[in-house]
Amino acid sequence: MNSVRRTVHVGRIRVCLGPGRAFGSGEHETTKSCLQALVGLADLEGAAVLDVGCGTGVLGLAALDLGAGRVVAFDTDRDALETTRANAVLNGVSDRISVFLGDTRALHSARFDLILANLYGDLLLAFMDSLAALLAPRGRLLMSGIRWEDRFELEKSAERHGLSIRSVWMLPEYVTVLAQAGCD
Repeated sequence: MNSVRRTVHVGRIRVCLGPGRAFGSGEHETTKSCLQALVGLADLEGAAVLDVGCGTGVLGLAALDLGAGRVVAFDTDRDALETTRANAVLNGVSDRISVFLGDTRALHSARFDLILANLYGDLLLAFMDSLAALLAPRGRLLMSGIRWEDRFELEKSAERHGLSIRSVWMLPEYVTVLAQAGCD
C-alpha cells in the first residue's frame, strides 16, 4: 500500500485507508469484486462479520460501513494487524472491530453471519472445514482469490461442507464466490 491516505468508494461503501505495509488497497480485482458483492448483500444491519486474512482491513471496514454490528479480523502478519487497527481508528469504528494475530482455531465457539475470505484458492480449500463451521445458520461466506481452474474444486468443497453456492463472479484472472449455509 502506498504512503498516502486514500478513500475507497464502491457503491454505498466509503472507507478511508491510511499508510501501512499490509496488502489490500481496494484496487485488486478480487478486492473490488468482494466490495461490489458486499454492496449487493441484503441485511448486513447488526451482522457479526469475520474478516479472514484482513490485510488493511478494507473488507471488514466496508462491512461496518454497510451496517454490520461488529467485525473480528485476523491475519498472520503483524503489519496487517497494525494497519487494520490504524484504519479502524481512521474510520471511527475501532470500538466495533477486534483484531488478532492467528487463525481460525482461536474462534472455535464463535459464529458469524458473514465471513469474508479474500485468500488464495489453496488456502480457502485448506480452511473450508473451519470456515463452514464458523458460519451461523444461514450465514454467508464470500470468497475470492480463486483462480479460474480452481473454481470447480472449491465449489464442490463448499457443498461437501453443507454450503450452497449463491453467486459466482468471473473476473479477468480470478473468481469470487458467495456461498451460504443452511440452504437447499
